[in-house]
Amino acid sequence: MEQRKEVSVSGVSYAVKRLLGKGKGGYSYLVTDGAGEYVLKQIHHEPCGYYQFGDKMAAELNDYRRLSETGIRMPRLLAADVEAEHILKEYIAGDTILDYVRRDRMRPEFLEQVREMCRLLYPAGLNIDYFPTNFVVREGLLYYIDYECNGYQEQWDFEHWGIAYWSMTPEMAEYLREHPQGGGPPSPKSCLADSPVMCYNKLDILYIRRRFPCRYARSPSASPGTAGRWISSPSAGALWRRKSLPMARPCGPCGSRTGTESRWTW
Repeated sequence: MEQRKEVSVSGVSYAVKRLLGKGKGGYSYLVTDGAGEYVLKQIHHEPCGYYQFGDKMAAELNDYRRLSETGIRMPRLLAADVEAEHILKEYIAGDTILDYVRRDRMRPEFLEQVREMCRLLYPAGLNIDYFPTNFVVREGLLYYIDYECNGYQEQWDFEHWGIAYWSMTPEMAEYLREHPQGGGPPSPKSCLADSPVMCYNKLDILYIRRRFPCRYARSPSASPGTAGRWISSPSAGALWRRKSLPMARPCGPCGSRTGTESRWTW
């Protein structure tokens, strides 16, 4: 989309400072009215091979309403021009979680904060887009800067999908190779596992150990290839626990019922 110098929302003009990014639903620009900075989202209608849209503008406004009711931190909706398909929202200045992962600066409190979001979202029957470009840290607080949300499905929740991109996992390394300048989330794949035991929702304990100054211990009852769990030591703050359970249903999109399902829980 061609860079604009000026845009309007409901008759009010804003100067465009720069393009912030493009998602599957629209382009986001940093704009100003001379008094402050804002984000203007221009809805686009470019095809997306893995996501079906209806009325994008109506969906955006409805998603904002639903997320507002949960109480998660996100930018305020300031204005909406339905005819022009423009949305003006609060600008949250800061680095994205993707920036932190790239620089190897990921911090445990960011995971704790997304956990708090999940505690509000899951009971409401909602998932958000957990890809790290959608989260910005401002003054130590995590914000979800998109408005997209969908009905809850376990295979797309944070523990089964999003967490695979919140540290330098093989999935994230592959994404960065394919998108050196960043961009939207990767297209869903049939299976991200190295083996049927860790199907689609895998995040090895080693990745967490490399990222955080914590020590982890394996339950004495667990041995390689058998059911068991990894638990954090008392000094680690009980951040994560992995349970390997018999699979009672297909694991994510791949449909495999082989082996065990490995899940991360808090």
